[in-house]
Amino acid sequence: MPPVYDVTVFSKEDDREIYHDKVLAIDEDTAIDQVTDALNKKGVSYGVCMAEEI
Repeated sequence: MPPVYDVTVFSKEDDREIYHDKVLAIDEDTAIDQVTDALNKKGVSYGVCMAEEI
């Protein structure tokens, strides 16, 4: 089973947290890709994304 990553997404404008989720992924980059793909499909604009294995 792949590890769980805690992914946090921040606003492009003011660096406030706009999205937070826990996802299963093989690595940090894949976790971020999963979350940003979902946000892109919804048309959500975002800035910095961080993922940490938990």
